[in-house]
Amino acid sequence: MDIAQELLKLSGIRFAGGKLIFQLKIPQVRFGADSTGRDMQGSSSTSESANIKDRLINLLQTRADMQGSSLDLSSLAQDNIIRSIGADPLRDGKIFKAILVIAEQIYPGLVTISFADNGLRSLRSIVDLGAHFPGLRNLSLMNNMISDFRELDCLSSAGSTAPLSQLAELILLGNPAREAELAQPGGGVSYVDKVHQRFPTVSMLDMNPVTPRAQPGLPAEVHSDGDAIKQLPFSTEQSFVENQGIGDMANTFLAGFFGLYDGNRSGLANIYDQEAQFSLMVDTSPPTNAFAQPKAQSQKHVDLSVYIRISRNLARVKSHIKRSSALTVGRDAIIQTISQLPATQHPVQDAQRFSFDAWQAN
Repeated sequence: MDIAQELLKLSGIRFAGGKLIFQLKIPQVRFGADSTGRDMQGSSSTSESANIKDRLINLLQTRADMQGSSLDLSSLAQDNIIRSIGADPLRDGKIFKAILVIAEQIYPGLVTISFADNGLRSLRSIVDLGAHFPGLRNLSLMNNMISDFRELDCLSSAGSTAPLSQLAELILLGNPAREAELAQPGGGVSYVDKVHQRFPTVSMLDMNPVTPRAQPGLPAEVHSDGDAIKQLPFSTEQSFVENQGIGDMANTFLAGFFGLYDGNRSGLANIYDQEAQFSLMVDTSPPTNAFAQPKAQSQKHVDLSVYIRISRNLARVKSHIKRSSALTVGRDAIIQTISQLPATQHPVQDAQRFSFDAWQAN
C-alpha cells in the first residue's frame, strides 16, 4: 500500500507525450460477508446491507482525495447519499462507525479526516478512530457542539486503548468548550494546555502553530519548575555588515521603515511605486521541541489567521488563482493590504533581538 500511495502522488504527470493517471482500486467488500466473502446472514438482510455498503462506498469516493490520504466527512446530515439511506448522523452513531470500518478497508493510508459541521456533542461515535487509522495526523472537529474537553478523552490515551498518538494538527474552532476556555483570563495558555494533556504531539492547533510536548513516537517531556530553559546550540550573533558605511545606511533605512510600519503605515506610500509588488509567506511550522521554552507561560496562543488568509506560501498554495490574488501590485493596493495587518512593534535598536546582514552587491 505504501508503494501505491507513492504512485498516486505521480498521477497526472506528463510521460512520453501523454498523461499518466494512477487510481486506487477499490476492493469489493460487502456487509454480511466474512473474510472469505461468504454470506453470514440471510439473503434478504445481506442484500439490504450490501446496498447500504455500496452507497457508503459511493459516499467515500466522492469525499476522499485522489491519493486516498484525506477524507472530508463534514456536514453529513445534508449529504444526499446519507439521506437516501435514511440515517441521521446526529442521532445514530452507528453511521459513523460503519463509515470508519469501510474507510479503513478502502483508504488505509488516511492521514487527514474532517468531521466538521456535524453537530457532534459527543465523540463516542468515532471512539474507534485511532484503531482504524493509527497514523492519523490531521483531525478537524470544527463547528460542532463539544462543550466539555473530556469528550476528547475517548480519542486520547486518557480513555482509549488506541489513542491518536501521531496527531499533529487539531481544529476545534467553533466548539463551545474552546470558546468558553479562551474567554477566561489566561485562556490561551490553558486552552493549549488542555489539548496537550490529551494530544501532546499536536503542533498545529486551530491553524496556529504551538510547541508540542512530544514528537510522534516519543514520550512527552515532563518539566519541573527547577528545569533550566533550553538554549540554542549556538549563541545569537550580531548583524553582519560589510563595512561601517553600509551598516549606517542599512540601519537608517530599517529604522525609518519599521518606525513607519509600526506607527503610521500610510506613511510608507512614498517607498513603493505603481509597479511595486508585495506578498507575504506564513511559515506555520513550529519550532522543534528541543529548543522550545518548557514553561507553560511561554505557550502563547498566536493568531496568524489574518496573515494566513493572504499568505503566498508557494509550497502550500497550488492554485494559480490564489497565487495571483495573494500578490498585491501597486502603491495604493500595497498600503491598503499592510494597513489591515495586526499592529506590530519591532525592536530595531536592540541588537540582541533584531539582526540583519548587509553587504554591497556588484
